[in-house]
Amino acid sequence: MIYIAFGALAVVAALITVAQFNLWALRPVVYENLAVQDLATYVRSWAPWLADRSRIVVGHTRTDAAIELRKHRFATEPDKIVFRVRNADANRKYFQTIQGALDNARVPYDVELTPKRRQPRAIAVALPADDVHTPAAAIKLVERAFDAVGAREPSFHVYCEGQMRNAPDTPTVPLIPWRQDHAGGYRLGETIGRAVKRILGS
Repeated sequence: MIYIAFGALAVVAALITVAQFNLWALRPVVYENLAVQDLATYVRSWAPWLADRSRIVVGHTRTDAAIELRKHRFATEPDKIVFRVRNADANRKYFQTIQGALDNARVPYDVELTPKRRQPRAIAVALPADDVHTPAAAIKLVERAFDAVGAREPSFHVYCEGQMRNAPDTPTVPLIPWRQDHAGGYRLGETIGRAVKRILGS
């Protein structure tokens, strides 16, 4: 009887361990302490790989405002990367300030409205996903938005939420690790690669 109890406890412990590992594996990798120009590296890598409605989120240590770059994929027209400032949660108190900064800079944008009350839901600037200038343009908009709320120093952070495209529908751009399981595999590959090089070089 005691062996059955121990066996049951072992199974439960294993299930808990697997569940915790899965939760950890799906967490995004957050890249921190970045200058605004550093953000373009992540946008260039992640934007082509993003699946439909997945997004890149940019924040800053001096504010709780957040800017998203959301991917929209279409069957009959080119994909878009949409710079969005949501009028919700922490962003609500910054929405008009950021909107005013974009107005002063004469940035053309759309205002998404809520379906029922027709209230502003988000500011949106759609950029062509396959244009080589889109990452720089997106980061310029991000910089302008955070500048409006007084966040200027190199203390940005960035991460991804959502899914990446699956084979065979994958781009050729190298993919910077965006999730903990992907980052863990990347680090393991680098370690094995260094070990192989040392062995072959000795």
